[in-house]
Amino acid sequence: FLNKVNHLAKSNINPILKIVYKREYFLSFCNKFRSTLDTDIKVFSLNNSKIYLNLNKNILEMKYNIEFDDDYRKFINQTNFNFRLQKFSKYANSAILLKRNGLI
Repeated sequence: FLNKVNHLAKSNINPILKIVYKREYFLSFCNKFRSTLDTDIKVFSLNNSKIYLNLNKNILEMKYNIEFDDDYRKFINQTNFNFRLQKFSKYANSAILLKRNGLI
């Protein structure tokens, strides 16, 4: 594994994009659950850093220790939030957006 990482580090790999966003941090009253909310997500191509695109997403990520999994599920079921659970990669989605717009 370390040989592969070392090889990649010496390869001709260069960054292609930059992502900037605002992040807010939250902690539940019981101190069991943490969350982050990423908003105002902007994507820049490093080929032309004067042009940026908005990702047009707000990302709420919930975090907790596995020992609180049952408590978290009960908490979510008791709320009126209409959560859409999905995996989301800011990097992958940003690369796709820049590619579709001819910026990388």
